[in-house]
Amino acid sequence: MRRGLVLIIFLAVFLGLVLLVAVRRQPPEIPRDDVHVPVRGDAAACMTCHGFDGAAPRGPNHPFGHECRSCHYEVGEVR
Repeated sequence: MRRGLVLIIFLAVFLGLVLLVAVRRQPPEIPRDDVHVPVRGDAAACMTCHGFDGAAPRGPNHPFGHECRSCHYEVGEVR
């Protein structure tokens, strides 16, 4: 009986931590600065800096694709 209760508590804590991490992982916002404001909504312009050879390339775990605005949003934009 006690062993089952310990297992249930462990699973509840584990699932709680997994959910906490999953909820907190959100794509970075698009900054409102002189670099990003003129190119917002233009994925080709994003790729000039965030493409493989750009100044700030996407990380190795970034999903492939060029639909930036499907995940990223501007600072202060309501989603």
